[in-house]
Amino acid sequence: EEEIKIIRDNIKEDTQLFIFYDQGYIVDGLIKMATARAVDYLGKTSAILETVRNVEYIFTSTSFPDSVTSLSGNMDGHIKCSEMLLYDQIISAVKDIKVSYSDYGSITPKRNDEAAYYSRGWTPRIVPTISKQQIYYYRQKREKRDYADVYIDVAKKCISDSLFPSDVDCWGVKTIRSAATGFKPGATPSFWLSVRM
Repeated sequence: EEEIKIIRDNIKEDTQLFIFYDQGYIVDGLIKMATARAVDYLGKTSAILETVRNVEYIFTSTSFPDSVTSLSGNMDGHIKCSEMLLYDQIISAVKDIKVSYSDYGSITPKRNDEAAYYSRGWTPRIVPTISKQQIYYYRQKREKRDYADVYIDVAKKCISDSLFPSDVDCWGVKTIRSAATGFKPGATPSFWLSVRM
């Protein structure tokens, strides 16, 4: 609260103030507690900043697991987006305060360097976003093949799924379609992470 008071006392009148509140990793069982914590924070902070005109509160979190194999050993599946449910709960509880949504781009906050660099490599995976509530993924073991070739196979599976957002016109969807035709845009987890963000 002291930092907020310092900001209030020193901000110029026409300045746009963005306050990011990071809830970290969230699962359904924690949403009630996280909502209460967010509403409490918003109440206290907005009271301190009531004289500041241009304030926007941005809540961020993620529910993407550190490993999709922890959800299921399958090569495909769905992942619920609990961060969207949390945001919906927050905005329904505080109607008079401007609250915006943010997330981690369907990544986990837990670093997993060892899996990629010290074991047998990684399992190529593509994760298209399909709705506000869930995302789905396809993955395939490499089995001594070139990573780029495996990503092509995974992209073909993604676009053949009825859940694929074929009506969406964005770089990520175009990249998955392009890979499915045989184009090799990238063969690293970090590249395919950018596709789903």
